[in-house]
Amino acid sequence: MSEHLSENNMSFDEDSIYLRRFYLLINCCDHPLVIIDENGRIKEFNIIFQQIVAQSEVLHDLRGQSIFKYLDDATSNEIKKVLRHRSMVGNFRFDGSLIIGERKVDYKFRVSYYCDESGTIRELMIILEPVSGINNIGPEPFIRYLGEVLLPYVTLTSQIIGANKKVIYSVNWDDLPPLLKQEFKADKRICCSLFRKSGRTSECICDKVLREGRTYIEEVCIENGSDQIWVALAVMPIMSEDKSVYGLLVTLDNISEQRKLAKSVEEYIEVIQKNLVDCQLVPTLIRRLREPISYILSGVNFLLEEGNTTNPLILARIKKKCEECREIFNQIGGFLGEFSEAFIKVEVDALVRSMVLPVFSESDDKKVVFRFSASPVYISCVPYQFAQALIAIIDNSLRYASKEVLVSLVPEGKELIITVEDDGKGVPEEIRKQIFTPFFTPERESGRIGLGLSLAKTVIESLGGHISVGQSKSGGANFTIRLPALEVVSIGEVRKEGGSFNILVIEDDEDLADLLKSSLQKEGYNVYVSRDCEKAKEIITTTPISFIILDLLFPEGPTGLSFYEEITQKERFSEDRILVITGDSLSPFTKIFLKSIKSPYLEKPFDLDSIKSLIARVVERE
Repeated sequence: MSEHLSENNMSFDEDSIYLRRFYLLINCCDHPLVIIDENGRIKEFNIIFQQIVAQSEVLHDLRGQSIFKYLDDATSNEIKKVLRHRSMVGNFRFDGSLIIGERKVDYKFRVSYYCDESGTIRELMIILEPVSGINNIGPEPFIRYLGEVLLPYVTLTSQIIGANKKVIYSVNWDDLPPLLKQEFKADKRICCSLFRKSGRTSECICDKVLREGRTYIEEVCIENGSDQIWVALAVMPIMSEDKSVYGLLVTLDNISEQRKLAKSVEEYIEVIQKNLVDCQLVPTLIRRLREPISYILSGVNFLLEEGNTTNPLILARIKKKCEECREIFNQIGGFLGEFSEAFIKVEVDALVRSMVLPVFSESDDKKVVFRFSASPVYISCVPYQFAQALIAIIDNSLRYASKEVLVSLVPEGKELIITVEDDGKGVPEEIRKQIFTPFFTPERESGRIGLGLSLAKTVIESLGGHISVGQSKSGGANFTIRLPALEVVSIGEVRKEGGSFNILVIEDDEDLADLLKSSLQKEGYNVYVSRDCEKAKEIITTTPISFIILDLLFPEGPTGLSFYEEITQKERFSEDRILVITGDSLSPFTKIFLKSIKSPYLEKPFDLDSIKSLIARVVERE
């Protein structure tokens, strides 16, 4: 702004403090302002008025011109009326119109006489207040105002780009890194130049901002031999009152030094990540082993009760060993539980920038691009565990990508949506079904053990979240993470009236579910089995269920936690008629849930006698 004033407005002695203050004051006014003499000729004006009436890119000096050439007839008559009554004091207000080319723009005129230090009335000051906000002046003058008044105060390399994608203003070009300064032109879009220079194949974010009207921030790496230039690129929409985008503000910040600092701690982060895998491996293995141990223990009890075995001693020994395994699991779980509850509130963008992004800062021939949210999003998690989960997913995508992996973090309502997309060949349907299964990998010969995605899924579910895999727009893989839990779907009224004592077993492990069914049917109960919560809802709405045995975690669909809340809310199903079974007692969310409910619960592995006695107590009460 100071450069513009020295060329157009500052026709005074620089030593005059009074005049300096005068010009500073009129240019501090955030509305168009003009001062005229007794004949209606323009004496002084601020830059906003000059931009509005200018009809070209060049801003001309307006001094000496008649104000009436810019006013319609009605407004001119009002101004002349005020000029004829020079003895009047105070403010005059009226509605009028400014003529800008062939357009007539309505304003509220505020007119008052300007007096010198002696009190002698000299000139008339006119302030124009837009009828419907600053955008009433139209997009072109408003963009000029941003570019010539506000943009010089921005300390970063910046551009204003019109809706036609042409560069209108560029500032601080000398602050670019030498390599970029030599190759990039100030009249070309810097965002698109960066994308081409970095080898990016996806659309530039300026296209997305123009289309969606949202702010996007990305970090871009430019290779320069053995060196790297890192820049943070922000593209923000300039919007009208009707929410249409008629321009973009683009800023660029050189963050290479921050990257070098981050590089110095990468080795430390890698060590921590290795330790995290080791720590997460133990509870995951315990959780997976609880299922088969439960089946073996329950099977042994079933056979001993049947009394048709010729080797009861062997079965008794198997039972004893299973019980020893259960005790080991409980002891390890008690130890690890102290660490699993170290949840803190974290800002996701900051966590990803500090713990995930540095890991992929030097990928050889493939790029990992992070697209962050414009506003902060917070989640509750164990930071290192969440970072390790995200790293595992990105690393998997990077392994199969052709050139690029795009990581986006977008808030959507009360959820945070994280997508990891690659431009590879995608995941075949038959592999998608197993991709989160522990120890599954299509590359067994490569030495991979297939735990990365399984561990990531465990961590995400421990946060109450969900992860799925699909196909990206480019045909590659698309991993979608949703945090926190999904919305609960209501179900019909639960029927509990009349009938026999019906038990519903909701368990995804087919062997364990069948064993529970066989054992409870032997006791004379009617037993219904469901492998997921959706089917269980159908059974409840059509069958008078007396007792429910509910597992908490399922590979797909609603969890047992959400199902429990549905059937017990508004007292539709009594909590003392539900037995919760789980092999995920190390999860902080599971621990909190179990402490908050009135229902009994058993940790896997369990024995059948415990379940039978709980059901028997309910039957006795009836």
